[in-house]
Amino acid sequence: LSSDPDRLALFAGQEVLTAGALLAQIEAAEARLRDKGSPDQVALALPTSVEALVLFIAALNVARNTIYFDPNWPAETQQRILNFVRPDLLIDQVAWTSLRGGDAPEGDAHYTCFTSGSTGLPKGCLRHESSWLASFEADQPFSEVTAQSTILVAGSFAHSLFTYAAIRGLVAGAKIALLPNFHPGALLRQIEQHEQAMLFAVPTQLDALVNAAKGTYPNLSKVLCTGSKLAPHLAAKVKGRFPKADLIEFYGTSELSYVAARPVQQD
Repeated sequence: LSSDPDRLALFAGQEVLTAGALLAQIEAAEARLRDKGSPDQVALALPTSVEALVLFIAALNVARNTIYFDPNWPAETQQRILNFVRPDLLIDQVAWTSLRGGDAPEGDAHYTCFTSGSTGLPKGCLRHESSWLASFEADQPFSEVTAQSTILVAGSFAHSLFTYAAIRGLVAGAKIALLPNFHPGALLRQIEQHEQAMLFAVPTQLDALVNAAKGTYPNLSKVLCTGSKLAPHLAAKVKGRFPKADLIEFYGTSELSYVAARPVQQD
């Protein structure tokens, strides 16, 4: 961000931030965290927003473990997770709440995310910061992120795919377009507005997107799909609506990131 402070870096609704403005917000958030005693473990329970992204990056820079909670968890679920991970600080939409923290992981910065909890209590996954950086390098041959790309982030930061997409773009010097939640019409408008747009998505999102589309959208240059198997009929619809987009299907897990990837060819 500091290498080219005047470049446009982030779009979020009507808000547009240069790299320098985004960096200033991150540094201000870091200072506030240090005023809170530089907590070892920071838990965030925030919807996707500029503030959430800023605090996530700031916490990565200050704390030893940054934990992302789903802001839509029931209170009982959140309390059970809090009792288990024992952060020093919880930041939600209401307040910054200091807590009696537990032991943080040893070493450099870590990130903790959780499964959806659809089959029980959400399960945590701890990743080292260096593993993310290694994943960025490993995905470059098929993601081909450049400084000219715009990464469309259309999902909750509580899901590691969308956190990964946002940080992946910023590290590459790409632009980021944040959508607070997935809405097909809003996402299609973002695709029309940004050249060399790239989308990280799951098949259910792609299905809703192609069904909402009224024509073709040549600005989308790449679709990276994961989460479940991409059905051939859906892949064909994606190719039809986004004719210039390379469609990449990849498999991975939150704890391992990418495991395998393949281009989906037009039949």
